[in-house]
Amino acid sequence: MLLTVTQSRIDRPLGIGNLIIYSSDKTTPVFRMQAIPKPEETCTVLRALVERNRREKHVFEVD
Repeated sequence: MLLTVTQSRIDRPLGIGNLIIYSSDKTTPVFRMQAIPKPEETCTVLRALVERNRREKHVFEVD
């Protein structure tokens, strides 16, 4: 899974941005969350939750 945060010059002062999630899910390989508040913080929290879930389920990503 890859998480990307994008912010335009207008978004940055407003504290909003877009979060794009690229996953290996067949039904939704790309998921976009638009105009979310604190996108960097949301990205960090989401990464931590995904990593915790992987450890709990003993799932490992193979490149």
